[in-house]
Amino acid sequence: METKLLRVEGEPIRVNWRVRKFGDTYKIVDIVAEGVSIAVTLRSEYVSVLKRNGGDVGALTLVLLEKTKGL
Repeated sequence: METKLLRVEGEPIRVNWRVRKFGDTYKIVDIVAEGVSIAVTLRSEYVSVLKRNGGDVGALTLVLLEKTKGL
């Protein structure tokens, strides 16, 4: 599914929503804005945190908890 986000100034932003069916419902599994995938970006960030912390998944968990504070 593709959407164009209109801006007050400048060209519209092209956004693709990757949707997958899970049982009876559909869920968004990725958003690609102007060719940049959120899923790929997040995976890269997670790998970076793991590498900096010697593969410690606990360190990644702490980073994710910190990012989600206040949501």
